[in-house]
Amino acid sequence: MLHGFLRAADGSFTTFDGPGAAYTFPASINRLGAIVGAYTDANFVAHAFLRSPDGTITTLDPPGSFDDPGGPGTAATAINGAGEITGSYEGKPDAGGSIAIHGFLRSRAGTFTKIDAVPGAPVTVPTGINAEGAVAGTYSDGQYTHGFLRARDGKLTTFDVPGPTDYPGWVGINLAGEIAASYQDAQSVSHGFLRARDGTFTTFDADTTTTPTGINSKGEITGWCENPNSIARGFVRAPDGTFTIFDPPGYTGTDPTGINSAGTIIGITSDPAGAAHGFIRIEDKN
Repeated sequence: MLHGFLRAADGSFTTFDGPGAAYTFPASINRLGAIVGAYTDANFVAHAFLRSPDGTITTLDPPGSFDDPGGPGTAATAINGAGEITGSYEGKPDAGGSIAIHGFLRSRAGTFTKIDAVPGAPVTVPTGINAEGAVAGTYSDGQYTHGFLRARDGKLTTFDVPGPTDYPGWVGINLAGEIAASYQDAQSVSHGFLRARDGTFTTFDADTTTTPTGINSKGEITGWCENPNSIARGFVRAPDGTFTIFDPPGYTGTDPTGINSAGTIIGITSDPAGAAHGFIRIEDKN
């Protein structure tokens, strides 16, 4: 069984679970301490959840979601400071038995809006939302995965890094509207990219492979990279394009998962025996 946890600024821990959950997977926390993620119930149906700062947990299942044991179900992936939540859900089968994965945006008041990056997209997965309510993520056309941006007014923009590319996972967006993620080239090698608000791209590599996992309001990007020996290490890319590669002292196999506006990075790392641990990296201001 997996449980969620909250680590307070003073270092104290609070563990929690979704209602009747067998597994709980927190995914995002906002500046007020509200947490969103997913949990699976006793029937292995996945539901999204919101944990309020007072500890109250609310299940979030958008209208039209499908309770599919063992299926992708519903998952919340990000929450902004205004309490707006984004994520994805498995829709009910159509007349032919086909199932699509839709994105959703949930307002602070609890109203759901369905997001499909393009009409008929079989899979739309939002993974980031900024303070303006702009949502970024990926969608599939049935062959390749692409990026998308949904503006607060609902306008949808799809994008690809120039060239034959595929988007394997996380896409994040900051207050400035800058988007960071990874893409795979024709040789299936992962590279990082930054998409500016005006739509221009900057691609980058921290090492042999590069996978961004977080971008903050200053444009600092964190993630993990692999060297030629396939050892994963953490990185942070400054707005001027310079890189710092890091591992917690005495640890290897470092996978940062997020960065806040102060430059503090969190993630997972492995000890010499192969056991996984969480870490916090605090930026040195001196």
